Amino acid sequence: MRRPIDRIADCDDGKSRPVAIDERAAIVVHRCGMGGCAAEISAAYQQHPEAGPATGYQMPYTIVIRPDGFVEQALRLGDYGPHACAWNEIALGVACIGDFRSNDVPHDQWQALVAVCHVFSGWIGGASRIFGHDELDGGSADPAKRCPGEHLDMDTLRARVREADLLRVRCAGYQT
Repeated sequence: MRRPIDRIADCDDGKSRPVAIDERAAIVVHRCGMGGCAAEISAAYQQHPEAGPATGYQMPYTIVIRPDGFVEQALRLGDYGPHACAWNEIALGVACIGDFRSNDVPHDQWQALVAVCHVFSGWIGGASRIFGHDELDGGSADPAKRCPGEHLDMDTLRARVREADLLRVRCAGYQT
């Protein structure tokens, strides 16, 4: 996996939302149809008359995965974004740019998403703690929310992360 591109300064809205890193207990995967990169998404949420109020005009996602598969870090791991109501402070928000409800399929993003979730899976307690936004109780005020959408299959994602976790365990102790 490529190193994430640091976009924290580009996405800083000046609103600190500190959280203890060791309190993170989940990853929540989202779809985002606004913008082509983290800075554009941040700007959209800071200005958008409909989306902005839902997040307090703040950048909601810590990690953004662009359609080309590049990973951008939009917030520090010690900050949280308002991405999933009751889950904001305990879950890391990861957004893939696109609309996976009916037409987009995360081809180039898929491997990056698996890699990001794998990197953080040990930290949060394993692949069973990776959720799609609409899988969460209390994750949204909209009960009909379809996020990330049926073309980003969460069961397959969790299975791929488990496979990567098993490989990490099997290789533990070997010199690289």
